[in-house]
Amino acid sequence: MYGNIAQLSLLTKLNDLPSKLKYINGFNWLEDFGVVFFSRKTLIKSIGGLVYFAQHPIQTEIGLEELIFISIKQFNKLGLNKNFRSNSTHKVILKNLYLDQEPIGYVYLKIEREQESH
Repeated sequence: MYGNIAQLSLLTKLNDLPSKLKYINGFNWLEDFGVVFFSRKTLIKSIGGLVYFAQHPIQTEIGLEELIFISIKQFNKLGLNKNFRSNSTHKVILKNLYLDQEPIGYVYLKIEREQESH
């Protein structure tokens, strides 16, 4: 765990958002990590994040006030990442990003579902 944190601490040396996300996606355990913004377009553009801007804000549609888990099928319907193949072995975690207590976007990560015991 501490090794993973140490590797992520190198993010502070990268200057723009695309470089940071490319670095993060280089880790096998974070290859399905992503970020989407829906507010503060000028600020996001200034850090190189305009390509990560959602065309339609969806936070009101799915109520992202807490950490939530959704199926890949539900996630794909949001139109944010068409690379996730729908299957029953994975799900997506979504969490709001805040700036001065204002939600400006969210991060997401595809993870494996827990196996149900019979």
